[in-house]
Amino acid sequence: MGKRVGANYRKNQKKKEEIRKKRKKLFFRLFLLIAIIIPFLWFTFKGARRGIQYAIEAIDESDLLDVTSIRVYGTNKEIENDIMTHIDTLLTDKIYNISTRDIRDALLTLPGVEHVRVRRGIDGVLSITITRRKPVAMIPLNKMVLMDRDGFIFPTSKGEFYEVPVLSGIAEYIDSNRVRENYLEQVLKFIDSAHEIGENFYKQMATINIGKQGELTFNFQGSGIQYIATIKDIQSQLNKAAKMRKLLSSANQTPSVVNLSFQHMAFVRMENRD
Repeated sequence: MGKRVGANYRKNQKKKEEIRKKRKKLFFRLFLLIAIIIPFLWFTFKGARRGIQYAIEAIDESDLLDVTSIRVYGTNKEIENDIMTHIDTLLTDKIYNISTRDIRDALLTLPGVEHVRVRRGIDGVLSITITRRKPVAMIPLNKMVLMDRDGFIFPTSKGEFYEVPVLSGIAEYIDSNRVRENYLEQVLKFIDSAHEIGENFYKQMATINIGKQGELTFNFQGSGIQYIATIKDIQSQLNKAAKMRKLLSSANQTPSVVNLSFQHMAFVRMENRD
């Protein structure tokens, strides 16, 4: 019995010794592998870095990836010239050195510009797409300017025609090139109600004036009739105005004023049509 136990013990010790030797060999091989790989990777990275630097220098000295042209979309020639002047200091000879974000941020400061998209092409073409603000009214300040649905005020462009009415009496409601929100809300309510009747119905309006208390007056192109209304229940009052325009188009006499704010319309200062 004692001999058998002694034999098993020696056998187990031999196995343990073999395992220790295998581990030592494994650790040695791993250490040797790391000692070889790390210097190899270091010199490889260093060489690759030098290669990249040489390639960049070669590109900089060549015509490769030069800016070949700048194309601006969504504007007229006048605005395109303003854009080129505005971004002149942000342009470089190489297309990859141009920051699309800097150009976009710079152009968004221009009045009348709502959205900007800038793309760099590997052919050296820098493409700039401009989305301009869409005017909903003209405003007479020191000169005629435009207003969009967000209340932003921006200048007109030469050679462009705008089929929008003139919104008067608004100067005191403008702060920092934008219409105050409480007043803008009334203006948009009127515009949206007019568009529900028809797009041409709104375009044919000549002037609109909305007062502090929501009272308003408006007239149409080619007509001397002044319509009086209130912003409250404006939809039904504009419907009355649309019907009145049709009736008065064939009438022998036309009023100078039509009050839409009452249940029954009032006509004053009747004038004979020539």
